[in-house]
Amino acid sequence: MSVVAKLSLLLLALLVLHVADHSVFHAGSAEGATSVVGLLGLASVAAVAGLALAGPRLAPAPAAIVGFGTALGFVVVHLAPSWSAVSDPYPGAGLNAISWTSMSAALVTGFALGLAALAELRRTPLAAP
Repeated sequence: MSVVAKLSLLLLALLVLHVADHSVFHAGSAEGATSVVGLLGLASVAAVAGLALAGPRLAPAPAAIVGFGTALGFVVVHLAPSWSAVSDPYPGAGLNAISWTSMSAALVTGFALGLAALAELRRTPLAAP
């Protein structure tokens, strides 16, 4: 199994944990637009994981976009001050270590997925037409 596939599956599991954390520890904090963004992110990671398992050559480009996009999404939604309908800032919300750990682990894993996907893209030459 490729590194991209392993990181995709790990990120998928961490996102499920993050959703569960929202449900248990701070229900109601991620409503409306924030929930839609989160579900789109979850679906994107699931699609990348499926691509990585089905055909490793198909996965690196979308995995780079989804990995870096996931990391950026966590920064914008959970670490930046409230700025829009998709904001759910953690600082000042009085959240526990489980919430912070699940969010941070998903952010870091998303970034790692992006880096691993870029490295794979550099190693794999594009097929000639």
